[in-house]
Amino acid sequence: WLGGIKMVELNTTTGKPLNSTIYSPCTIGDAENAQVVRNGSYYYMFVNRGLCCKDANSTYYIQVGRSTNVTGPYTDWRTVLSTSGNMIGPGAIGYYNEGGVEWASFHYYDGDNPHWNGAPTLAIGKYSWSEGWPSINLNPVSNGTYKITNLHSGLVWEDSGCSGVSFDPIIQGTWNDLLCQKWDFTHVASGYYKITCGKGGLAAGVASCGSDFGAKLGIYQPQGGGNCQLWRIEVTNTGNYVISAKNGN
Repeated sequence: WLGGIKMVELNTTTGKPLNSTIYSPCTIGDAENAQVVRNGSYYYMFVNRGLCCKDANSTYYIQVGRSTNVTGPYTDWRTVLSTSGNMIGPGAIGYYNEGGVEWASFHYYDGDNPHWNGAPTLAIGKYSWSEGWPSINLNPVSNGTYKITNLHSGLVWEDSGCSGVSFDPIIQGTWNDLLCQKWDFTHVASGYYKITCGKGGLAAGVASCGSDFGAKLGIYQPQGGGNCQLWRIEVTNTGNYVISAKNGN
């Protein structure tokens, strides 16, 4: 740390250094936690800067530079991820290509978690490339209309009574292709979604803006500063989703 990034070539059979040559592909003093990815004719080196591991006071952020040679030098450094909203001090970016989808992993402190001073959290996103540079898309689903199916029961979210009226409970029902069983997902700031019912256009939320385990869900006009009508969506390792309310987590 504070000495820049070093690189040595390995013997592909033994895994030991091929020779005594040590490269300095990145001379930024506080760069650490390097990851190199190839895309097109360039190699891209991601590094962390700032200070990690200080909970909500962490100043970690991720930058990327590029080079036509894997050993560098890497130049034209730019920030890919930094503190934004509830996401504090992102770091340790990873890369995994599966079926042509380029996945990104990193950690951050969740400033919205009420149980910690910024809870350590794993994030999964996707790489996208534009004009020769990467960005990280943290939205697991695209804006659009969906049905929400409970994997345990096989039943779907539904506006009770299919009336679209404020304070209607959200219940589980058998899929009948009804408007009150269709939900519009809209991504909003800081990685959250608004979920509105196809019948009436009111937003799904937690009753009385409660944060307790077992609090009931319903559809409402805007309430409680909006936090109880914002939803985080996370992808599981089986390709399914977890939906959790911002207010109460």
